Amino acid sequence: MSASLLIASIITYILSLVFSLVLMIFSKKLNSRWKRAFIIFHSILLVAYLFSFFWLKFFSGTFFLIFFCFGVAIAGMILRSHMNLLLKIYYSIFLFSIVVFLYSPSLLFSLLATQKFPTTKGTEFLLVDNYYLVKEKSMLDVSNTFVRYKIIERTGKFNKTLQRNISFTHEIDSIRVLKFTREKEAQLRGYFSDGNNRVDSTDISTGLKIKDENQITIHRE
Repeated sequence: MSASLLIASIITYILSLVFSLVLMIFSKKLNSRWKRAFIIFHSILLVAYLFSFFWLKFFSGTFFLIFFCFGVAIAGMILRSHMNLLLKIYYSIFLFSIVVFLYSPSLLFSLLATQKFPTTKGTEFLLVDNYYLVKEKSMLDVSNTFVRYKIIERTGKFNKTLQRNISFTHEIDSIRVLKFTREKEAQLRGYFSDGNNRVDSTDISTGLKIKDENQITIHRE
């Protein structure tokens, strides 16, 4: 997923939550004609998404994002209105996305932007002895551009972080150690698949000197 698509998904979803709160507050002041118009327009967006999904796949992601976020925006208004119970249940599904967002933001934004669950590649790679390259957890994991790694040293139940914010510009599938000098530097080559399923690689060089901001954490088996 591209970074621009990820950012657009985040901004659109957050704005839909704001509009949902505003419409919920003023729902009593809106007449039924406006509420029906919102529902009809949302239904049109659903038809547009289904049409694009089967015949215009290039635009299907955009239509789904607009359809879903508009559903979130009007869900609060509908739940506070005197409308059919089934309609309220249907729109409560859109608000349930808040629970998904709190549980796993990367899962929600992956579904919004690509309509797919985020794929999980290797999150940990052995370098030498008890030194590992570990994928850092982030809300932006759904975009390859934002994937970051760190090098840790495991000593019993503790992890000593030696270097953070390592980027290969992609989420890697495997790693090759070109050079590793303890407490000095590491030269690594990360392998990944590009958009055409061809194997590519990126070389990085990083220091291993312990810094003040590095942390020691407990490693649980």
